[in-house]
Amino acid sequence: MTARGFAPVTEYLVKPLAPRRLFETVAEICEDPDAAPMGRMAAFMSSRGGAGSSTLAHNVGWFLGQEYEEEVVIVDLDIAFGTAGLAFNLETPQGIHTALAELDRLDDVLLERFLAEYDEYVRLLVSPAALDGEDGLYMEALDPLLELVRRRASFVIIDLPHRWAPWTQQLLLDADDVVVVSSLDLAGLRDSRHLTSRLKELRGEQAPVHFRAIAFQNLPRSDRR
Repeated sequence: MTARGFAPVTEYLVKPLAPRRLFETVAEICEDPDAAPMGRMAAFMSSRGGAGSSTLAHNVGWFLGQEYEEEVVIVDLDIAFGTAGLAFNLETPQGIHTALAELDRLDDVLLERFLAEYDEYVRLLVSPAALDGEDGLYMEALDPLLELVRRRASFVIIDLPHRWAPWTQQLLLDADDVVVVSSLDLAGLRDSRHLTSRLKELRGEQAPVHFRAIAFQNLPRSDRR
């Protein structure tokens, strides 16, 4: 407190103010200087289903591990139809669903059991690919899990389903980087414009929102499988 009884100004914000900027400012002021650094988190989401965001997320995660020789954790949050386990040819009875079921005793040691190891740098929290697995999934459950993951890994790749739910919106707001993936058609580009506009409004102009459009070449009918 100052002599007049008022605390000095710690930070000031200039309008227009995005919710993400307000959150980050409060977090920076209250942050424990002795706390472990948090890994950079990137969220990948398709503007329409089947646009290829999962494929891009998996490849970016693998590349970051090889390029920086740092630990990368790929978190598959497409609980009903996730493909991370298939993409990396990893089969495990445990994954994000078991981690969320053990939140009351989850720590670094227990988290290690739930992570599937692909190579020296890449770890995965795979989805159960269960149609009813997303029941009860909410941000209050994801927060402590993702905090643990971000404190152990330099990079965290979030593979989001094509859903505009409260928990997906919060993750898109919290992520350091957001990648919106679209197919090259009118519907995909329209939905990408709506999604990127909303995210820039919520996250602010200084928070990166990346857009990628992917074209899949049609194979001759005789070559299709």
